[in-house]
Amino acid sequence: MMEYLIGTSRVDPRYGQEPDLEHRYQPVHLLDEVLDAGLHLSLRSYLVRGALVELEIYRRMEQVRTKYLKFLGVVSSLKAIRGVESKQAVVMPVPRAFKVNGLRRELEESNRKTRRLDEDPQERDRAIA
Repeated sequence: MMEYLIGTSRVDPRYGQEPDLEHRYQPVHLLDEVLDAGLHLSLRSYLVRGALVELEIYRRMEQVRTKYLKFLGVVSSLKAIRGVESKQAVVMPVPRAFKVNGLRRELEESNRKTRRLDEDPQERDRAIA
């Protein structure tokens, strides 16, 4: 595959030798096939941080939504106490089931991506083999 991508074969002597068992899973050996190991590690770190930020934003949006619904309940009860007609009272928005399920699926997918990116490289290699 590397020959196809860059047009040369591997003639570097380090590719001909198998690393020691104790050093086999160090990032240098795992990323030999990656053209730019530093870029690969930076992107991996960036993706993990992105998933964590996404999770935090989702959690905060849930907090805002919960507080909004509580506030709406207080407003509607105050209007009911003051004698406002029921038709004029604030109508509580009912979240649509498909929207809630879609958000739940997105959250689960984000959690799976985060766990997959946080896995130890050894475990990932064992899972592939």
